[in-house]
Amino acid sequence: MTSLENEVTTAEADWSAWRRAREDALASDFGWLSLTSLQRLGPEPAPVDEVPGLWGAGAHGATLRARHEDEFVFCNGGRDAVGELTRALDERGQGLWVMWTGGQHDIVVELLRRDSAYLLRTREEGSVLQQNFSGVPTFDYSPEWVVRGRYTA
Repeated sequence: MTSLENEVTTAEADWSAWRRAREDALASDFGWLSLTSLQRLGPEPAPVDEVPGLWGAGAHGATLRARHEDEFVFCNGGRDAVGELTRALDERGQGLWVMWTGGQHDIVVELLRRDSAYLLRTREEGSVLQQNFSGVPTFDYSPEWVVRGRYTA
């Protein structure tokens, strides 16, 4: 096997491994294919789609008013999330906050801050997109499209 053939074989294997890892990440329990909503929080506590509770945002961060029967737990420890909860983020910050366990499937609520506004993304375990995912359509690997280059910082 020539050096170029060996490089192409290695490049194809690297590409295949990257593609498998990317598709696994997309289809993971709370990966991108689990997204079910993106919602902006208003200044007054109000219901949102997908999960119970009253949600709002102000100068000191996002708030959730959750009752025990709402069945929320914190994502970072699994303990019950009850009462008036507040979380502040830096601009462009984001993070998983609470999980709602009261439905057919668990739903994780991710909090984001963009342009000084707070937003929620809900991610549902076993979403329709996850169930119907059979891979990202791609062309087969072709060594003719490999371009060799060198990067200098």
